[in-house]
This record gives sequence, structure tokens and C-alpha cells, in this order.
Amino acid sequence: MTARPAIVSLAMYVLPEIEWAPAALWRRIASGVRHEGLRELALPNEVDQVRDLAALLPGHSVVFGQTCGYPFTHALTGRLQLIGTPVYDAPGCRGPFYRSLVLVRAESALRTLGDLRGHVVAVNGWDSQSGWNALAALVAPLALRGHFFSGARVTGSHAQSLAAVRAGQADVAAIDCVTFALLHKHRRAAVTGLRVIAETEEAPALPFVTDADTPPEVVSALKRALLGALADPALAEAREELLLNWVEDLPPAAYDAISEMASRAIPAPASARPGG
Repeated sequence: MTARPAIVSLAMYVLPEIEWAPAALWRRIASGVRHEGLRELALPNEVDQVRDLAALLPGHSVVFGQTCGYPFTHALTGRLQLIGTPVYDAPGCRGPFYRSLVLVRAESALRTLGDLRGHVVAVNGWDSQSGWNALAALVAPLALRGHFFSGARVTGSHAQSLAAVRAGQADVAAIDCVTFALLHKHRRAAVTGLRVIAETEEAPALPFVTDADTPPEVVSALKRALLGALADPALAEAREELLLNWVEDLPPAAYDAISEMASRAIPAPASARPGG
């Protein structure tokens, strides 16, 4: 059987302005793994910018990656295993947990969650924990016969969701607090003219993962190398650019909180259209 191409995917929080940072992080991790004597491993030299790991499996082998928590608990169940949960330095984070900010235009008359009923939501994707699942669970108690929003604009990214709200193409969006902090740091104009009216429940942050069939000794080596990279003074600038402080060893069951939210969430609006 032909070996599957091995990839490293660290695209979830990468803006073009800081693409160098995850690449530097991975080089240090790979060096740490090789230092442990696992030189026979086929470790990619480059970092892939593919966000949708479900689209890559089973055709590829994910040596090291990061994915949204919703796919991790749904489409990717049994296909990946947890390496660790990152701790980010961003408002809205608490240790290895994060949440979404519910944003409207600054001049909007919308003030409360109830005011959002009957309005249009911008969603980066229906399989997004931060962009849809957390919001859908948050407004569920306010829904009427299971319905809340009048429609949706599916944008493909948090940045495009913010742009849609700012342009008046949608009225509200739920944005990952880490993404919001990164945009505020590196692309301030993207978050100008917006106002936070609520925050969602917290959930475990986007997990660092590897293939489900990665041997235990390799998983352990990846964990140690990751911790080494996060403690390396030479990577301080890269970590600061990514807002990445540390990684916690949460049990996989901690991510059940995402499935629990999904069990309470309202369904996607019947009226949804693509466009940023």
C-alpha cells in the first residue's frame, strides 16, 4: 500500500501578515521530535494552509495540525487524536477555554440577544463552533418554534463575516475571540465600527491534533516538542504574534461540551445564501 502524503496544517489562526509564525513554531517542534531520536519519521518541512482537515483525510496523514472543535467532535470523530489544547492571550479566553463575541454594527439599534430575532446572521460555516454552534445554542432559549434568525449569509471566514456586518449585508456575527484579538492586533480596520452585545458560553480551544493511528511514542514526542517550543525564548516573538501562551493536557471528553451545545442549538435558517 502506498504511504499517504504527510502534512502539517496550522491554518486556523493564520493571517497573511503572520504566516511566518506558525512555520517557525513547526520547525522548532520538528527539531524537538528529531532530537528525541525519531529521525525515521517523515516530518514535512513546510506548513500547509488547509483549514478543512476532513477534506484531507483519509488521503493524507496529519502529522500535526489544528482544527475547529466542531469538526473534531463530529466529522473528524475517530480520525484524529488530541495532542493538547492551546492557551491564548486574548480577551474572552480563560486558560484553555475560549468563547465567541456576538457583534453588530456600532450604530445599530440592536442591543440585546432578543433584538437579534428576525435579523440576518453572517456565518463563516455551519460546521464552525465559534461562528455558528455556540451562537445557535446561545439564542436557542429565545427562538420561536425553533426559529430565530430570518436568514443567513455564509461567508467562508470570520474576517468575511465581520466585513459583511460592517457593510450592512448582515446584522450580526459570532466571532472567535482569538480571531477578533488577532484582527484587532494586525488588521485594526477589520474590527472598526463594530460593537459587542453578548458573549457565548466557553468551550475548549481549538485542539492541536494528529492522526488517530499515530503511535503513542510519537504522540508523546510531539507533546514534549510542542511544550519545548512554547518555552523556547527564541520563539517568543512568534508566540506573541499568534497570542499563544501555552498548551494544557485536557481530556478528549472536555470537548463533549461542544456536542452538548449542538444538542441545544437552533437549526440553520432556511434562507441562507453564500457571499462575503
